[in-house]
Amino acid sequence: MEIAPSLYLGDWIPRTDLEGPGQRAALFPAGCSLRCSGCCNPHLFTKKTQQLISVSEILQRVKSVSDIEGISILGGEPLEQAHALGEFLSSLRQETDLSVMLYTGYTMAEIKREEDKASVLEFVDVLVDGRYQEALKSSRRRYIGSDNQKLWLLTDRYMAKDFGGSNFTEFRLNKREFRILGYPIP
Repeated sequence: MEIAPSLYLGDWIPRTDLEGPGQRAALFPAGCSLRCSGCCNPHLFTKKTQQLISVSEILQRVKSVSDIEGISILGGEPLEQAHALGEFLSSLRQETDLSVMLYTGYTMAEIKREEDKASVLEFVDVLVDGRYQEALKSSRRRYIGSDNQKLWLLTDRYMAKDFGGSNFTEFRLNKREFRILGYPIP
């Protein structure tokens, strides 16, 4: 009997418009060995046992959100869980028409050198690659944090003009918490 794949999921936002084009769900896999200086998600560097969630449960969460055009996968470092991420994205692609935007600290060249990481790309419409570099921090390119990072349009679902503008921050308040999401500017 094969064990269903699971993903360490540090956080998820059911609906946002700041992590990619249109309204999207945002998933934040936990665990990152890259640990870029100045990362805005250092709380996701370490995986915790209670964060391990089956791919099928994550898929159901995403499918329960209405009126979104896609999902964005940030981190942590999503490609450090490439097998489970690939399983999730394969199922997502089979069951929905949602677009996929993936953020990774690995460069395209590094991804292509490792088959498990490269196999994830067949399910990705937009890739933002490269380690965040605090010295190159910039808010001038929407959805991208530092000038060394590159935007890859891997399908024809989007055009470069869909990524115009500058970064911004989103504030959310609910009964339990106040959250600041997106690109923090001092």
